[in-house]
Amino acid sequence: MARARNIKPGFFANADLAECSMPARLLFIGLWTVADRAGRLEDRPKQIKYNLFPTDDIDVDAELSSLADHGFIIRYQHGESRFIQVVNFTKHQTPHIKEAASTIPAPDEHGANTEEEPDGNVPGTGPTPPDSLNPESGFSDSLNPDTPPTPSKGDDDGGKPPQRGTRLSVDAELPESWIVAAETLGYPSQNIQWLFEEFRDYWSAVPGQKGIKLDWLATWRNRVRDRVESGRLGPPLPQQPGKVVAPW
Repeated sequence: MARARNIKPGFFANADLAECSMPARLLFIGLWTVADRAGRLEDRPKQIKYNLFPTDDIDVDAELSSLADHGFIIRYQHGESRFIQVVNFTKHQTPHIKEAASTIPAPDEHGANTEEEPDGNVPGTGPTPPDSLNPESGFSDSLNPDTPPTPSKGDDDGGKPPQRGTRLSVDAELPESWIVAAETLGYPSQNIQWLFEEFRDYWSAVPGQKGIKLDWLATWRNRVRDRVESGRLGPPLPQQPGKVVAPW
């Protein structure tokens, strides 16, 4: 299952990655979306090609080897199964809190053997991708629908740092994942942008703690679900004289 991930502009200026071909660089990004929350996936080149390049003539196996040679992934075997580990994935990505835990063994677990090159070096243990690969959201800090807010430091009665919510920015743009969520819930595609602008204008104006949310995507889903269940699927009709139509 593909997952939403983040990318930073510095990715394109990375000198080590520039040594790889253009298909390899695009493949590297694609691997993030099919890897689990630990950055692991099955090493099945044909399946990866089907998921990422279904209409392109790309030798995925060769490009995976290139990424491994340059230290961006590790290709390894556990028993009869082969897997891929994206190097430093958990350092550079923050999977959604509800994303399932990885069921794939780590490369260093007992019984997992990494491939070795002729000189004895293990692919993926070369230069660590620099911080320029540390991804950031394509949205403002106040609207990152697929990543939970960064916990703030401090103790609560459970001994864990409390989570910090975010406020919806007045200039936030509609994320693709929100469009998919609305369409999945049965909201008309042609009206989604209008509903988002109404949603954004409302919540960006709400003062105090009420306007701060831990999960804006969940809040969006609730608004869409309410509209679908109530049958209010588009902009309100022009008001008749003497009649007021409430927006919510």
